[in-house]
Amino acid sequence: MPIDAPLQPGAMRPPRRQPWGRIVAYGGAPMLIVIIMILVVGANDIKSQNGTLTAVAWAAKRTATPAQLTAKPSTKTPTPTLPPSPPTCSQIGQTWVSPEDNMVLVCVPAGDFIMGSNDGDGDEKPLHTVYLDAYWIDQTEVTNAMYALCVKAGVCPLPPNAYNNVPNFPVIWVSWDDAKAYCEWAGRRLPSEAEWEKAARGTDGRKYPWGETLSCTQANYGGVKGSCVDYMTAVGSYSSYASPYGTFDMAGNVFEWVNDWYDYSYYAVSPSNNPTGPTSGQFRGRRGGSWFSSLPTDDNVGTACRAYSLPYTRNGYVGFRCAVSARDNGR
Repeated sequence: MPIDAPLQPGAMRPPRRQPWGRIVAYGGAPMLIVIIMILVVGANDIKSQNGTLTAVAWAAKRTATPAQLTAKPSTKTPTPTLPPSPPTCSQIGQTWVSPEDNMVLVCVPAGDFIMGSNDGDGDEKPLHTVYLDAYWIDQTEVTNAMYALCVKAGVCPLPPNAYNNVPNFPVIWVSWDDAKAYCEWAGRRLPSEAEWEKAARGTDGRKYPWGETLSCTQANYGGVKGSCVDYMTAVGSYSSYASPYGTFDMAGNVFEWVNDWYDYSYYAVSPSNNPTGPTSGQFRGRRGGSWFSSLPTDDNVGTACRAYSLPYTRNGYVGFRCAVSARDNGR
């Protein structure tokens, strides 16, 4: 009779076979003995979350080594992986290569330098002494090839200009926010206005990164009688006229964003130690002049010259370079 068939009236229900009987019937007495042994051992060893382990856990316990049985679970929180920190910056001539974008950075040791000018525009005055902690700064402006890595990573927007296809040209058509995003992606930051100026002029207050004179053989700028080159040049094209710390193109080629808000009168109230600019403002600073900056009416290529733009603006003569603090990796 099928198991699911209804019982006919008056019929006797067949006797129900006990589970142990089925085991003996199908497996014989040996099978029954094995099961009884498992139950006896399990009563002593198998414990779950409220007092017993699962059979899998019991089996694991039976095969574990003594060290595994006594080991306690780790309570340590995994440490996030950060980009390698730059080495200690203590002397001029030290360099370090960023692992994020292969930028060469140069060391600017801690100490005083002369900032501003008494001969320039009003926002450059007064000439004053500033102390800065040690830091590293990019040897060149960030290039199109480097910036493309940030674009590929989905962090930086693609600049809207065909010249950005030239790998070793400075990246342009970037806003202050774009520049900040890149530097942070690369594990660095935008330099302060004071950091930029010290890296450009050294400690002796020189007018240009290499000295006191300026010509088209020394930098890419507009020139007295017209443009020296007519457009940008590859980074490092004037490496013979580097700053005292070994930075290139800090006069001409393209302007460079700095981190500070711009304030015309900031030098009158700025701190003498590690100034970082006003706490707020409308414009962001930019430094260094560009390929169309001309003399004598617009000496934007001087190391003390200050310029500014709205932070969201993008154009074909402003790029940037990054920096990182030697003491804390800029984070």
